[in-house]
Amino acid sequence: MMMNKTNQSLRVKKLSAPGRQAGVVLVMALVMLMVLTLIGVSSMSSSTLEMKVATNMQQHNTAFQAAQSRLAFAGSEDNSNPVNYLIHIPDLQDSSTWPVQTCNSLDGCLDGADWKAAADINYVGCGVGVGNSLESGKGFSYRTFEIKATGETLTGSSRSVQVSAVLYPVKSCGDEMI
Repeated sequence: MMMNKTNQSLRVKKLSAPGRQAGVVLVMALVMLMVLTLIGVSSMSSSTLEMKVATNMQQHNTAFQAAQSRLAFAGSEDNSNPVNYLIHIPDLQDSSTWPVQTCNSLDGCLDGADWKAAADINYVGCGVGVGNSLESGKGFSYRTFEIKATGETLTGSSRSVQVSAVLYPVKSCGDEMI
């Protein structure tokens, strides 16, 4: 019976001997650590890319809104608008003399939405509307203007160009032709 105990203790010693371990757990732990590291790095680069896209969209939206603002101002009947569309065509003020509108944090713009906007107005022509069924060809006369507004961020990182047409009714089409 003594022999059985000795054989069992030898077997236990053989199985737990340091020279017999292959290090499988260590290799598996390193592989898992490497996979988790790759997932983390991938997530970080994806987040950085998404942040750049969001910033770019914000910059473009700022430029777009600046151009839209200038279009609305150029077509408005605001007292500070330097263009009067109803006067004789040669008397229209040159749009290149218009001041460029700017907005920055010193002017009260919020959230760093710094922008500048400009507009060019071109006379396209005068036309007569079709009228109604009782008076064909006796519709309103109107002057057609093209407004081209450009808005961009103060850093110049984004730019938007918007074009709009403006129709202003006039008494007749003849007195303003050059």
